[in-house]
Amino acid sequence: MLLMYDFLITTKEPKMSLIQIEHPGVMLKEDFLDDLDILPGSFAKAIDVDRAAIKKIIDGKRAISADMSLRFGLFFQMSPSFWFNLQKDYDLRIAKRDRLPILKKVVRAFQENKASNYHISKDSKGWKVIKSGGERASARAETKTEILKVAKRMATNSGGGEISERASRSGSRHHKGQITDGSARRKSNPRGKANKLG
Repeated sequence: MLLMYDFLITTKEPKMSLIQIEHPGVMLKEDFLDDLDILPGSFAKAIDVDRAAIKKIIDGKRAISADMSLRFGLFFQMSPSFWFNLQKDYDLRIAKRDRLPILKKVVRAFQENKASNYHISKDSKGWKVIKSGGERASARAETKTEILKVAKRMATNSGGGEISERASRSGSRHHKGQITDGSARRKSNPRGKANKLG
């Protein structure tokens, strides 16, 4: 079995964690070869690999590859996944011990953008800013310049949302910052009436 020992050393200095992790080659030697009275050389010959390769695995200097896992599985009549997963677990433990503290300082975790967008528009009461998805005005101002400042501040505080300008429901429409009253657009020549010439 893989063993992981955590020794917490408490001194006047900051706490330190010393982790000792057992290589899967140790299990191969102690829990399989020794228990079954199989010599490493005989084992290497039986699975058709070089003796030095088995010695390196037992000494913790070589990983158990996918190919080696298949050979081990066939010899011991067990799932090759056992050996392959044993090695992966060992590699991950080593990485956590040696690399995780360093990676935590340089890797930035993904954060979902929760920024809110805002719309500005003008109605009979003046300029207003509305949060996207809302109906009521979040703030009001007399001029467009003032409401833009308010909207930018609100967007920044919410995480950098966008600001857009949209037509109000009162019939006015916005076009490049201009307000045009829809009621003022009248036709001078009603349908069905001809112009009279003097």
